[in-house]
Amino acid sequence: MIHKPKKFSFQVRFYIVLSLVLIHLLFSLNPNDSQVNRGKLRNIETYSDLENQSIFNFSIISDNHGNSPYSNENMAKANFHIRKTNDLCVLGGGDHMMKNGTNDFLFYICNDTFWKDNFYPTISDGENIFYGNAQSDWGAGRPFFDATGMKNRKNVTFSPEGVDYYAVIEAPHNFRIHFISLYFPDEPDNTQLAFHESSKNFLRESLLRINKTDHDIIVLAAHSRFGYWLNELRPDLYRLVMNKADLVFGSSTHYYEKFSPEGYATTGPLILNTGSVVSPRFGSAPGFIQVHVLEQHRGLFVNYVDVSKPTTILGSSPFAYFRSFAGKIYDIYYQSVLM
Repeated sequence: MIHKPKKFSFQVRFYIVLSLVLIHLLFSLNPNDSQVNRGKLRNIETYSDLENQSIFNFSIISDNHGNSPYSNENMAKANFHIRKTNDLCVLGGGDHMMKNGTNDFLFYICNDTFWKDNFYPTISDGENIFYGNAQSDWGAGRPFFDATGMKNRKNVTFSPEGVDYYAVIEAPHNFRIHFISLYFPDEPDNTQLAFHESSKNFLRESLLRINKTDHDIIVLAAHSRFGYWLNELRPDLYRLVMNKADLVFGSSTHYYEKFSPEGYATTGPLILNTGSVVSPRFGSAPGFIQVHVLEQHRGLFVNYVDVSKPTTILGSSPFAYFRSFAGKIYDIYYQSVLM
C-alpha cells in the first residue's frame, strides 16, 4: 500500500511560513537598529547616562581665530566642558590663529598640560596670514606645527610638504583614532592652487595604510573654502573615503551643518561643518562638536555642543546623530529642535 504524505491544514501551513519569516528577520536585523528606538539610544535618557555609557570621548573645534579660554567667554565655556567630560583629545579644523586677533591661544596651548599634549590642529588661511604675508600665502602656517610641538610627536606622520599629517591616537579599550589633517585653505580662490594634488595623494596613502576594524575610528578634516571638500576628490579617492572614513569635517564658513551627498544620506561617513565656537555666522550657534564612543551600542554619538546654552543637554538632529560602526547614520531626537 502506498501512503500519501499527510497534508497540513491551511492554519498549520500559515504558522510555519510565519515562523520562517520571523527567523529570517531575526538573523538579518542590523544589531544597531535595536540600539536606536524612536530617535533615542537604548538606555540613554540624560547626559549623565551618555557619560556612563561612553568609554571615551573627543572633540573637534575650529575657527577660534587666536582666542583662548582667557580671552573669549565661548572658548572658556568650551574648554570647561571639554575638561569636565574628560575628553581624550581635541582635533582642530583650522583658523586657530588670526593676524589681528588676540592670539593668546598659542601661548595657552603651549603652557596648558592638556592642550599641549592632546590638541591636534589643522593649519589653514588663518595660520598663513599669522605667520606669512596673506591668507593665500601657501604653506606659510607650517610654523604653527613647530610652535605647538606637533613635529615632535611620535604618533604623527607629516606629508613631504609638511602641511598635512596623519596621527594615530591610542584610546581606551584598544580603540584608535586615525586623524588625517589636510591642507586646504579658503584662499587662493583657485581650488587647484589651494588644495594640491599632493594633499589628496597623502590622503589616499594614509587611508590605504589603515587596516580598519570596529576599533578604528577614521576622522578626516580639511578647512576648505565652503565647508565641504569631498567634491574636489577624484572618483576613486571619493569612493575610498566614503567606504572607509567614519567622520569627515570641513570648516571655514562658521556655520554648522550636515552634508548628505547623493547615495549617502544614511550610510557612509557622517559629514559635518564644524561651525565656530567664537564667531558663528548665518544664524548658527557658537559651539563645537563632541563625539562619544559607545562600545555597547557599537557606534558614535555625535553632538554639536552649543555653548550659549547648558552644555549637558542631549541634542536632536540636525545637531545630534548616531553613526554605527557598520556605517549607518541615525537621526537622534532628545530635545525639541530650535532652529
